[in-house]
Amino acid sequence: MNRSTFALLLSLGILAHAPAAPVPVEKPTAKQHAEFEKLWNGIGWYQPDAVKFWCRVHANPKAGYAFLDRKIEPIQLSEAAAKRWIDDLGSDDEKTWKSAEARLIVRDVRLAMNFLDAWDYAKTNLQRQRLSSVTFSLCEHPQYYDATLEKSAVPIGRPPAWNLQLTLKKDVPQDLATHLGLTGGCGTCLSLEEMIAPSPYKSKTEQTVAAYLLQARQVAGKHLLERLSAGNPDEATTKIAKLGVRALQTRKLRALGKSIATAELPEQWDAWCVNSSEKDSFTLKLLECPDLAIPFLRLKLKPISADPLRIGLLLRLLAHPSDAVWECAAAAMHRADPRLCLSVEEIWKLAQTRDQRQRLAALLCPGIQSGKHFDYSIGRYEHGRQNIAMMNYWVRKDLPVESIPLDFQNCHNSSWGHSFPESPAEISRRKWFREEAAIWVLEAIGTDEAFGIVKRMATGHQEAGPTIAAKEVLARRYPK
Repeated sequence: MNRSTFALLLSLGILAHAPAAPVPVEKPTAKQHAEFEKLWNGIGWYQPDAVKFWCRVHANPKAGYAFLDRKIEPIQLSEAAAKRWIDDLGSDDEKTWKSAEARLIVRDVRLAMNFLDAWDYAKTNLQRQRLSSVTFSLCEHPQYYDATLEKSAVPIGRPPAWNLQLTLKKDVPQDLATHLGLTGGCGTCLSLEEMIAPSPYKSKTEQTVAAYLLQARQVAGKHLLERLSAGNPDEATTKIAKLGVRALQTRKLRALGKSIATAELPEQWDAWCVNSSEKDSFTLKLLECPDLAIPFLRLKLKPISADPLRIGLLLRLLAHPSDAVWECAAAAMHRADPRLCLSVEEIWKLAQTRDQRQRLAALLCPGIQSGKHFDYSIGRYEHGRQNIAMMNYWVRKDLPVESIPLDFQNCHNSSWGHSFPESPAEISRRKWFREEAAIWVLEAIGTDEAFGIVKRMATGHQEAGPTIAAKEVLARRYPK
């Protein structure tokens, strides 16, 4: 063996045992950056948006990780910066105080100082109004309220508590209050922990990203987790990142996701986008196993079909004496929501029997318990400039007391109300989140078979969330 051959083999041996290099990053194009930026602003609050963001990163890993590399910073705040932002909250210049407000929305003032100290530092009523509202999300226009913070009387043995109250100023014109939707006041009772500990909701976006990086266990995400782990130790994102760093130190780095058995799919589908994003590894498993994901999603995804004739038929079946029949009709109506094609008053008018109304009430307001023990009606109330639909319900007077749940036996003269959404956008966010998230996964898988399912979903009701998502995917895939 000559010297040059030996040197080449030695070099190859060294490279084979060298640690894995991180995934190279590249600067996203202007279009990619704009898309990532738009998705970034919503990934902490609506799980399908988080799935969509992660699928984009999966489809464009170099640009996606480059975007994350510039976006992610440790969740921390110095006392000097916090005081500077509180000072800016009292500025007459709208650009200055709105900039400070935006910063405090993302970085909780309690990362640097407890709220009592921040309250004492605020020199003007305007600063306290805006500080209160931005810290505890009390109202949209705090400058029209007076802010007070008082220690409340609590039973002996209980931790001390404070009442934070914002009361509408007396000199606010009625027409302005109506125009802006101002209420008479708002407030909250705060424990000692709430005065000191940073809110777990302020950095929801970073928490979601940290959770996905932890699940993926990729080399490219390791330094991002290490950076986040340097944040405030009491902050939720920092805790998730530290957990991820420890996991990466003790386990072998692997590719995206891990395998999943066919038997696991139905159970994980039911929990998908319902449980916390910290536990969501299902997205990653679907992306890694398209051979299993595509047949499963083909069975689960059907176009949303809602029209008045079909809804009328399903409403009639809700009164059927057979449990199997009306439960099947209720399941079909739950998916093809009647609010997509009829007003709530029209829907309610079609429900003529008590059984129909009880079962329809459970469809519109899933939070109502013990439905068969109540009578129902549809009403409305004004909130600011909004007209809100309300399900009113009260204990039935024709039932023996002993057959009524204990919690309601003494409530014959009481009534309750439960508001529910009417707009298709709100309905979609509460109902079809799995289907919407699945469409982003199919786009990331990117095969013709996957896009065949997306095309079928695009034939559904034009205002249903999954239909809108499918049309968006097809517009990207097949631009005109």
